[in-house]
Amino acid sequence: MVSGRSAGRLPANEHAAVQLEPVGDRARWDRTATGHVHEQRSRPGLGLLAGSAEPVSSERSNDSDLFAERRRLLLPGYAAPSDGATYDLGSQVTVDFSCDDPNGSGVAFCFGDRPNGAPLDTSQAGSHTFTVRTADNAGNYREATATYNVVEPTHPPSIVISSPADGAAYTLGATVLASCSASSKLVACDGTVADGAAIDTGSIGTKSFAVHAADANGKSASLTNTYSVIYAFSGFGTPVSASGSIDTAKAGDAIPLKFSLSGDQGLGVVTRATWQPASCADWSAQGAAAAGRVTLSYSASSDRYLALADTDSRWKKSCRTLDLELADGTHHTVHAHFTN
Repeated sequence: MVSGRSAGRLPANEHAAVQLEPVGDRARWDRTATGHVHEQRSRPGLGLLAGSAEPVSSERSNDSDLFAERRRLLLPGYAAPSDGATYDLGSQVTVDFSCDDPNGSGVAFCFGDRPNGAPLDTSQAGSHTFTVRTADNAGNYREATATYNVVEPTHPPSIVISSPADGAAYTLGATVLASCSASSKLVACDGTVADGAAIDTGSIGTKSFAVHAADANGKSASLTNTYSVIYAFSGFGTPVSASGSIDTAKAGDAIPLKFSLSGDQGLGVVTRATWQPASCADWSAQGAAAAGRVTLSYSASSDRYLALADTDSRWKKSCRTLDLELADGTHHTVHAHFTN
C-alpha cells in the first residue's frame, strides 16, 4: 500500500513519505548505484520512505519463520522528487535518492527513472511520477513511486496604492482615505488601515502606509508608500506682498511676518530662521547665510501667528532673503529690499 501527504508546494527543508509493504521474495542479483555487489544472508522486504534516515526495525512474518526486514529508500526533502511536491515549470531540480537495508542482507541494486544527480523532468506542466527500484542480496525486490506536479510559475501579487500617494503631502487633520488594490486570486490583502478608511493625518511628520498581499499559491508581496503631514500654511500677510517680497524694509527694524496654520499649533512651530544676502535684480545668493532671530506669538482672535524677524542696521541699500523653517519640515521665504 502506498500512502503519502497530499500535494502541496514544499520548501527546501520539507519532505513527504510513502510506504510499501513486503510482497514476497525473489532470487535476484544486481549492482547498487555505485556498482558494488552485496551478498549477505537475510530475506528482507522493502519499505520506501522519503526524507527519513531512521532505520526500520525487523519484524517476523506471521506466515513463516523468515524475517521480512523492511528496507528504506531515502529521499531527502530538499532533493527530488518528494512525493506530492509541486515544482515550477522549467525549475532546476536535482534527482537525489538512496536505498538502505538496515540489519539485512544488503542492497543488491538501487536505481531510479533517472540516475542520482541528473535533472528531474520539469519540462512539461502536469502530474509526473518518479520510480525507484531496489532489491537486496536475498532476492527481495521492491519499487516505490513518488508523484509530483509541475505547474506554470506564479508571480507575487502586484499591489497598487492610489492613496496615500508615495511622497505626497497632506495638511494636518485632513481626511484622506486609503485606496489600494492588488492582483486577483488573493487570499489576503491587508494595509496599515483598511481600504477606504482614513489614514493618519493627526500629527505632523513623515508617515508610512504599508500593504501586504498573499495569494493561494503561497506567493506574497508588500508595498509601502511614505507621505508627510504638514501645517495648513496659508502664506504671509501684509507687509509681505503676494509675490513674497517686502520692497521697503528698514534695516535695523524687525520685520513682521503674519501667517496662519489653521489653529493654535503651539509656539514651537518655527524651528529656524536664516538670512541670506541676495541680488536685488534676481534674488540669487550673494554670500554666506547666517542664523536670524525670530520672536513668535499667536493671536487666537485672528488665528494668526506673528513672527518678528530681527534685522541689522548695516543692511541698508541691500537685499536679503529670509528662510523660515517650520516644525513640519517646510520652508517659507521672504525677499526683503532694505531701502533705508
